[in-house]
Amino acid sequence: MKKPVVTVYARHRSLCSDAHKGEFYRGCNCPKWLRFSLNGKRHRQPTGTATWGLAEEKAHELQKQLDSGRYGMAVTDTPAPVSHHQTIAGAIQTFIRGKESENLSSATIRKLRYQLNMFEQFMTSRSKFYPADITAQDVIDYRATWTWSDLTKIKAQSNLRGFIQACCKGNHRTDLLDALGKIKETKQGKERRKPKPFTEEEIENLLAKCLWFLQTILKKFHPTRL
Repeated sequence: MKKPVVTVYARHRSLCSDAHKGEFYRGCNCPKWLRFSLNGKRHRQPTGTATWGLAEEKAHELQKQLDSGRYGMAVTDTPAPVSHHQTIAGAIQTFIRGKESENLSSATIRKLRYQLNMFEQFMTSRSKFYPADITAQDVIDYRATWTWSDLTKIKAQSNLRGFIQACCKGNHRTDLLDALGKIKETKQGKERRKPKPFTEEEIENLLAKCLWFLQTILKKFHPTRL
């Protein structure tokens, strides 16, 4: 039987600018995974890190387990097979596909994908790749990075809450949603949204343009009347 060999590779995110360099590129901040074949079956496992050197250490430990025949036994630092865990990136794709089936506009789907991909990148920067890894502190810190207007923040939070409700379970989901709370529109934001009446100067300019437009039309169709 052929000896199994553990290989480290990168699972590039959709927005990774280095994806074209291939799965063995070491320099990006995408999740690093392990793969090997055993008894005719191919296995893939997450390492829980975006650093190639740390992933190689995980690969070395896993290789020792395979060489000694201990693979599959309870080992605290060995990640579970990917079939039992959906990554945050995978959960986002599933969530967006569900939203697409609700016949939302392409603009709404585009904003949703952009905002959730930002969240996935934020979590990856903290070497967290699974919904179960998300903490209340993570969502609070992520929201603190937003520099958008009040209404955009409110909509972005609604999208994030919807994603959390879809991919997290039980008390974990409740803790995250409680941490987010609600975003209130500021007084300045409300003032900006209030309808503002035209000034006298603006009204005069508008009437002047209307008069010019009417004169132009009349001159074109009834030049003798002017």
